[in-house]
Amino acid sequence: MLLQGFHPDIYTYSILLSVCGDLPATEWGKQTHCCIIKPGLDSNVVVGSALIDMYAKCGRLNDARKVFNILPGKNLVSWNVMITGYAQHGFGREALEIYDLMLRNGVKPNDITFIGILSSCGHVGALEEALHHFGSMTNDFGVTPRPDHLACIVSLYARKGQTKGAYDFIRRFPGEPNKVVWRCLLSGCVTNKDLELAVYAAEKILSIDPNDASVHVMLSNIYADSNMWSEASQVRKLMEGKTLRKETGYSWA
Repeated sequence: MLLQGFHPDIYTYSILLSVCGDLPATEWGKQTHCCIIKPGLDSNVVVGSALIDMYAKCGRLNDARKVFNILPGKNLVSWNVMITGYAQHGFGREALEIYDLMLRNGVKPNDITFIGILSSCGHVGALEEALHHFGSMTNDFGVTPRPDHLACIVSLYARKGQTKGAYDFIRRFPGEPNKVVWRCLLSGCVTNKDLELAVYAAEKILSIDPNDASVHVMLSNIYADSNMWSEASQVRKLMEGKTLRKETGYSWA
């Protein structure tokens, strides 16, 4: 492109930064950042937001925060990528602080914002705070919760050992829970040895995806942990009958 005499613009740099973040390729990202500074494009909100996102995806959260702090005219994307960056790397409290600052600056959150916020509450074990934000989505900002938001709450309930609370929350959800939601519940039930609810969650997943081998493995394991060897054997035979294969990440009991 440069050899042909074309000069990159804000969209070119945004694409380059996105690629650097996805790889991730920190050094290439830093070099691109230097190229952006020379023509003064780092003050552009589109490029600045892409820089924040790139550094966050590369795990360079301090660099992401530096760009964020000096970026003029931050838009919703700018706030979201900073919140999400902290959340994805387990810095839940920092993400929540950015959210508070965002509200004080009069920026209205959207559905993506709340994925980061609810995930952040999960990292710090703040169930009550997560429930507050979940309710605030609709009541204060008119954002309709999606199954992704529900999954965050279910996971947090499960981490607290409250599998029944997680199930009750699913029942109150106005939409249709997806496979991810039921898997969060199943994982929590396996961890907390809630056999009855684990079987129910597994049945829900298999009604959506009958060939999900990992569910059969988890179900077999929880039966085995409960000394229900006959049931565990039946699940394994069912797997063999469907020629299912165990996914990486699950161990046989």
